[in-house]
Amino acid sequence: MSIVEKYDQQLKPCPFCGGKARLFDNFYGSGNYGSGSNIAIECRDCKLQMNGKDTSWMDLEDCTAQIRDIVTKWNRRA
Repeated sequence: MSIVEKYDQQLKPCPFCGGKARLFDNFYGSGNYGSGSNIAIECRDCKLQMNGKDTSWMDLEDCTAQIRDIVTKWNRRA
């Protein structure tokens, strides 16, 4: 089981519609504007999204801390 899958199972339902939330690595940008990656949580039903910090430069330990942080923030809102 990956780190993302482990923490995905800990997500509470969406605080707005009660839908199932998912945790994912959100790749963004391309071309002349640069690109990066961040951990994000999205409601599968209403598409509400919470984005974490840029993780494209982080090592596994820092990235895991960011996952824990965003999951904690999401669950606090539910």
